[in-house]
Amino acid sequence: MILLTADLAPFLAVESIIAIAIYFIASSDSGSLIVDHLASHGHEEHHWLQRLFWALMEGAVASALLVSGGAQSLQALQAAAICAGLPFTVLLLYMLSSIYTMCDMAEKRVELLEEEANELLHVRFG
Repeated sequence: MILLTADLAPFLAVESIIAIAIYFIASSDSGSLIVDHLASHGHEEHHWLQRLFWALMEGAVASALLVSGGAQSLQALQAAAICAGLPFTVLLLYMLSSIYTMCDMAEKRVELLEEEANELLHVRFG
Protein backbone atom coordinates (compact mmCIF):
# COMPACT_ATOMS: atom_id res chain seq x y z
CA MET A 1 0.00 0.00 0.00
CA ILE A 2 2.87 2.39 0.76
CA LEU A 3 4.34 1.75 -2.69
CA LEU A 4 1.08 2.83 -4.31
CA THR A 5 1.07 6.16 -2.50
CA ALA A 6 4.79 6.67 -3.10
CA ASP A 7 4.22 6.40 -6.84
CA LEU A 8 1.66 9.16 -6.66
CA ALA A 9 3.90 11.52 -4.69
CA PRO A 10 5.34 13.43 -7.69
CA PHE A 11 1.91 13.78 -9.26
CA LEU A 12 0.35 14.98 -6.02
CA ALA A 13 3.20 17.43 -5.45
CA VAL A 14 2.68 19.00 -8.89
CA GLU A 15 -1.08 19.04 -8.46
CA SER A 16 -0.74 20.69 -5.03
CA ILE A 17 1.53 23.39 -6.44
CA ILE A 18 -0.95 24.06 -9.25
CA ALA A 19 -3.88 24.25 -6.79
CA ILE A 20 -1.98 26.64 -4.49
CA ALA A 21 -0.98 28.79 -7.48
CA ILE A 22 -4.62 28.99 -8.62
CA TYR A 23 -5.67 29.94 -5.09
CA PHE A 24 -3.09 32.72 -4.83
CA ILE A 25 -3.83 34.05 -8.31
CA ALA A 26 -7.59 34.11 -7.64
CA SER A 27 -7.06 35.79 -4.25
CA SER A 28 -4.71 38.37 -5.72
CA ASP A 29 -7.12 39.07 -8.56
CA SER A 30 -10.00 39.58 -6.13
CA GLY A 31 -7.91 41.88 -3.95
CA SER A 32 -6.75 43.84 -6.98
CA LEU A 33 -10.32 44.23 -8.17
CA ILE A 34 -11.39 45.67 -4.82
CA VAL A 35 -8.40 48.03 -4.56
CA ASP A 36 -8.90 49.11 -8.17
CA HIS A 37 -12.59 49.75 -7.54
CA LEU A 38 -11.74 51.86 -4.49
CA ALA A 39 -8.97 53.73 -6.30
CA SER A 40 -11.26 54.60 -9.22
CA HIS A 41 -13.89 56.09 -6.84
CA GLY A 42 -16.40 53.34 -7.57
CA HIS A 43 -16.33 53.59 -11.35
CA GLU A 44 -16.81 50.19 -12.93
CA GLU A 45 -15.30 51.10 -16.30
CA HIS A 46 -11.55 51.53 -15.95
CA HIS A 47 -8.46 50.51 -17.83
CA TRP A 48 -7.10 46.99 -17.26
CA LEU A 49 -3.60 48.37 -16.72
CA GLN A 50 -4.78 50.02 -13.51
CA ARG A 51 -5.85 46.63 -12.13
CA LEU A 52 -2.56 45.09 -13.24
CA PHE A 53 -0.72 47.89 -11.46
CA TRP A 54 -2.50 47.14 -8.19
CA ALA A 55 -1.87 43.41 -8.55
CA LEU A 56 1.85 44.03 -9.07
CA MET A 57 1.99 46.45 -6.15
CA GLU A 58 0.29 43.95 -3.83
CA GLY A 59 2.78 41.28 -4.90
CA ALA A 60 5.70 43.66 -4.44
CA VAL A 61 4.59 44.65 -0.94
CA ALA A 62 4.05 41.02 0.09
CA SER A 63 7.43 40.03 -1.34
CA ALA A 64 9.18 42.91 0.38
CA LEU A 65 7.62 41.97 3.72
CA LEU A 66 8.65 38.34 3.37
CA VAL A 67 12.19 39.11 2.21
CA SER A 68 12.82 41.71 4.89
CA GLY A 69 11.69 39.60 7.82
CA GLY A 70 12.01 35.98 6.75
CA ALA A 71 9.95 33.34 8.52
CA GLN A 72 9.11 35.64 11.42
CA SER A 73 7.47 38.13 9.08
CA LEU A 74 5.29 35.37 7.65
CA GLN A 75 4.10 34.48 11.14
CA ALA A 76 3.51 38.16 11.90
CA LEU A 77 1.60 38.58 8.64
CA GLN A 78 -0.58 35.57 9.46
CA ALA A 79 -1.26 36.90 12.96
CA ALA A 80 -2.14 40.32 11.55
CA ALA A 81 -4.55 38.73 9.07
CA ILE A 82 -6.27 36.81 11.86
CA CYS A 83 -6.49 39.92 14.06
CA ALA A 84 -7.88 41.97 11.19
CA GLY A 85 -10.46 39.29 10.39
CA LEU A 86 -11.80 38.87 13.92
CA PRO A 87 -13.92 42.07 13.97
CA PHE A 88 -15.23 41.12 10.55
CA THR A 89 -16.36 37.78 11.99
CA VAL A 90 -18.42 39.60 14.61
CA LEU A 91 -19.93 41.74 11.85
CA LEU A 92 -20.79 38.61 9.86
CA LEU A 93 -22.52 37.09 12.88
CA TYR A 94 -24.57 40.28 13.28
CA MET A 95 -25.44 40.16 9.59
CA LEU A 96 -26.48 36.52 9.95
CA SER A 97 -28.89 37.51 12.69
CA SER A 98 -30.23 40.35 10.55
CA ILE A 99 -30.74 38.06 7.57
CA TYR A 100 -32.61 35.56 9.72
CA THR A 101 -34.87 38.33 11.06
CA MET A 102 -35.48 39.65 7.53
CA CYS A 103 -36.38 36.18 6.21
CA ASP A 104 -38.76 35.67 9.13
CA MET A 105 -40.46 39.00 8.42
CA ALA A 106 -40.69 38.19 4.70
CA GLU A 107 -42.25 34.81 5.46
CA LYS A 108 -44.88 36.43 7.69
CA ARG A 109 -45.62 38.99 4.99
CA VAL A 110 -46.06 36.28 2.36
CA GLU A 111 -48.41 34.40 4.67
CA LEU A 112 -50.42 37.58 5.24
CA LEU A 113 -50.63 38.27 1.50
CA GLU A 114 -51.73 34.69 0.85
CA GLU A 115 -54.46 35.01 3.47
CA GLU A 116 -55.65 38.30 1.92
CA ALA A 117 -55.64 36.74 -1.55
CA ASN A 118 -57.61 33.72 -0.32
CA GLU A 119 -60.15 36.00 1.38
CA LEU A 120 -60.49 38.09 -1.77
CA LEU A 121 -60.98 34.99 -3.91
CA HIS A 122 -63.48 33.61 -1.41
CA VAL A 123 -65.49 36.86 -1.38
CA ARG A 124 -65.36 37.27 -5.15
CA PHE A 125 -66.03 33.67 -6.22
CA GLY A 126 -67.76 32.41 -3.12
